Amino acid sequence: MAKTTGGDLLTRCACFDLRKATRAVSRLYDDCLRPLGLNITQYSLLRVIEPEQISVSALSRAMVMDRTSITRALVPLERDGLIRSRAGSDKRTRIVSLTKRGAKLLAKARPRWDEAQKTFLNLIGDERWTVMRGLLRDATRLVRQRRPADGEAARRRAKREKRYTPDGTHPLHRRERGARYAYGSN
Repeated sequence: MAKTTGGDLLTRCACFDLRKATRAVSRLYDDCLRPLGLNITQYSLLRVIEPEQISVSALSRAMVMDRTSITRALVPLERDGLIRSRAGSDKRTRIVSLTKRGAKLLAKARPRWDEAQKTFLNLIGDERWTVMRGLLRDATRLVRQRRPADGEAARRRAKREKRYTPDGTHPLHRRERGARYAYGSN
């Protein structure tokens, strides 16, 4: 029986192939947007934010990214004055919207995005893209709707519980100044 190598595993790994394709396609779009100081992730964020203000949570769901990654990705956009954020009706909620500067940059970026899109479609073909887009959207929907295995749910619950000290308080919510608390101890 032949031994399975790391290379053999990668040739069968769906995630590896999807990430490779994503990096190659992202590079194509990034190259077109780079002269404007944008990458495809930033452009996509601006496009999702553009029509109206949106909460960070809704943006996270639309982009299929976790809130931490969205928050990190928004920092340079806000720093550069392309978006603004404010507290929502619930202080835990953040609302982001496009600024005039952001709208102007987005208008300049659209033709460059169109160029990247046209190049991609010329390379892959409209019919293949239509089939691929349907498959990718189905895969995204199916993976997002999956129910975590019991073991995975238990691991997440245990991780959440470790965030609190034995007396049930979160270490970052302690009132004592200068006190340092490790997760799971006081």
